[in-house]
Amino acid sequence: MDSKWVRGHVKDYQFEAKVNESKTLNGINGGKVSQLIIRNKFGVIVDYNEKWNTRPTKTLLSYFNDVMTRIENGVKYT
Repeated sequence: MDSKWVRGHVKDYQFEAKVNESKTLNGINGGKVSQLIIRNKFGVIVDYNEKWNTRPTKTLLSYFNDVMTRIENGVKYT
């Protein structure tokens, strides 16, 4: 399965994600994102690597959703 890494930021949050060409059982919500790290100036706040290591808190859920929307809408691949 081919995949690409994407990087970007939403407000004060930086993210890196591994995006597969097709949906996978190990992706977030069964989708294409199989790895995701979101960081702020204090460190890692969301970590997904084919399973949740650090889930987004209720406070950070809107940022997580913004990141997922940005990825799904085609962040430039690196």
